Amino acid sequence: MLNLLIDSTHYKNDIGFNKSDLVKIRSLGHRGYLILHIPHIVYNECISHLKSTLNSSLNSSFGKVAGLSRQGLHHDEHVLAKDAADAIHALKQVVEASAVKSWAKFIEESKSILYELNTEDTQEIFDAYFSAGKPFKSLKHRDDIPDAYIYYQARKIAENCNLTILSGDKNLRDKLNELENIRAYETWDEIYETSIYKEAAANLEENKIIDDKREILIDELPDIIEEVRLQISKMEDIRFFNDIDDVDERETTIQLFENVKVSIDEEIEFYGEGFVIPFCVVAEAQVEYYMYWGDYAVADFRNLYDSEAINKHVIRIVEGWTIKTEIDYLILLEEVIEGGITLTVENIDEWKIID
Repeated sequence: MLNLLIDSTHYKNDIGFNKSDLVKIRSLGHRGYLILHIPHIVYNECISHLKSTLNSSLNSSFGKVAGLSRQGLHHDEHVLAKDAADAIHALKQVVEASAVKSWAKFIEESKSILYELNTEDTQEIFDAYFSAGKPFKSLKHRDDIPDAYIYYQARKIAENCNLTILSGDKNLRDKLNELENIRAYETWDEIYETSIYKEAAANLEENKIIDDKREILIDELPDIIEEVRLQISKMEDIRFFNDIDDVDERETTIQLFENVKVSIDEEIEFYGEGFVIPFCVVAEAQVEYYMYWGDYAVADFRNLYDSEAINKHVIRIVEGWTIKTEIDYLILLEEVIEGGITLTVENIDEWKIID
């Protein structure tokens, strides 16, 4: 049995539990091939991060909607704008509960173990804090306090099983690897190469129904790829952040797509609930963003279509870019039906500029 503990960094990289790595872990846990251990300090850090992310998005949306009347929205639509702002405000009131529900759902579906904060560890942790004991890098190094709670929780779990740990913190990994029955890794790929993970994944794969569904999916792939291409081609006003000036990210709006090409360059894998299809999308796009006049004067544009002065400080830019994204699309096992596979691609907010 694979016993796994993941630090908060890797959860924060997938706050919606939608990317392929956590989809795999959730499926393995759900089917009983893995036990996921979640220290309470990791849970608290992730809940706090999720609430902050949601609040930031809602605050941004609220400000934009509330300001529509000052930006020229006709008086007839002011009521609609107010209703939209009120709805966003109502969402803000339930952010904390929503974050807790999201985590509760993940814990339930993955059959994870969520540990309570062990107050008995606190005395030992702060003794180590004042003496530079493990896992602290140095005397009174406050940044290591959350890792210390992970360290002591992992040590207790490892008293009863071999524990695999995924952590982006080198100091924590080094200290954990000194403990008996623990092996800590930095990346998902390292985890996937372990024999214990391969055994768990193999157990999950051993299913005749899965093999039959995979054959259907492969047969339907040409139509699926074309459907994804059409859906992306019709998308408008997609927002993402670019870093073309290497100084600060700019919010960019994709106004329209052209010459969308969709491919599948990696293997389609099954993870308990369904298949993850790794789409690769390359497209030409007309994009819009805003920049200061000072930046405009020295900018090296890729394919400038239009520029328009908004005021004495800001200029609107319209360019043509070639952009790329990767989509790990989860299609549930029961949705794989011969001649009847349907899927919907949501707005994509992560794009890379390739030309």
